[in-house]
Amino acid sequence: MAQGKLLVPTDKDRAQVEALSGYGLPFAQIAAIICDGIDEDTLTKHFKTELVSGKAKANSMVGKTLYQKATGGDTAAMIWWSKTQMGWKESNVEKFIMSKKMSGLTLDEQRQTISDACLNGEIDMKVADAALGILVKSRTLMESDEIEKRLIQLEQLAIING
Repeated sequence: MAQGKLLVPTDKDRAQVEALSGYGLPFAQIAAIICDGIDEDTLTKHFKTELVSGKAKANSMVGKTLYQKATGGDTAAMIWWSKTQMGWKESNVEKFIMSKKMSGLTLDEQRQTISDACLNGEIDMKVADAALGILVKSRTLMESDEIEKRLIQLEQLAIING
């Protein structure tokens, strides 16, 4: 567009800016395409609504699709949604138990493994307390063979969730 010429956006221009914004193009690239090239300031002055609505509409469509996939059973979508929209995260306790193969150790060895990991900075106190709590509950609620089975289940759960 010639410098100094008054810009009068058409409906077609507005639709194009909205679409390009929705596709995620930076403002500088949209400005270079629209009306044979305009300044970024001119773009934001004349197309502010389209720039915002294009991005919002695109995000809405992607969000809807992601939601449909997650509620339809797509595991990857469910995991992503739970982490980003629900604030969930993988359990460090499960990761730790899985990584140390705790099921093959005696109670004293398990306690020592947890203590060493905490002292070495592998895990923080919250994870250590939770892991110890699992061990104590396991020992008081189950017989020795059942404890081994539960720890194996926890390791398997950590593998599935990890």
